[in-house]
Amino acid sequence: MSLAPCDRYYKEILGGKSVNFLPNPTFAHGDVSFNIRNILDRLRKERKCRVFVRVDVHFSETDRVVPDIVVVCDENKLFGGRIVRGAPDLIVEVLSPITRRRDRYLKKNLYEKYGVPEYWIVHPEEFTVEVYILRGGRYVMDDFYEIPVYWAFEHMTDEEKATVQYTFSPSMFEDLVVDVREIFEDIDIGGQNEK
Repeated sequence: MSLAPCDRYYKEILGGKSVNFLPNPTFAHGDVSFNIRNILDRLRKERKCRVFVRVDVHFSETDRVVPDIVVVCDENKLFGGRIVRGAPDLIVEVLSPITRRRDRYLKKNLYEKYGVPEYWIVHPEEFTVEVYILRGGRYVMDDFYEIPVYWAFEHMTDEEKATVQYTFSPSMFEDLVVDVREIFEDIDIGGQNEK
């Protein structure tokens, strides 16, 4: 079990080593996770895919994780109402100070090893989304998206502003358009939302 009701710790197993952590997400982490969940939930209606938040993903006896968001389109991978066995179609990790290093390196390598087709790393404080696609068994950064902070955007030329790319489609779900502004909706972007 990942979440023990008595202590509220999540338990992951990475390379056979048990890692317990007490999630302490910021408000921005929670809001960004909620926004991404809502965006990806469109897949449930259009593709019959399921979107989960903080569910156990069992790759093997020595590798079990609890990602922030998981998309699974194969119902045969769902067990016991709380476990995904095998590689989900998409995993999203929203960085936090406690998990940042693990998400960016250890878990990214693990997801690559077990064949997760697409992996997003979302940084709620820097307003960035890194999209990695599995090609030839290795992750390749497909693209990097960011929302320029208010003061930086103000000083950009019209040509620079025109190059800012806000939308993308997941590799497996090309009919779904994801707008990074929607991911960071209602998050204070460098004072941009100050009254």
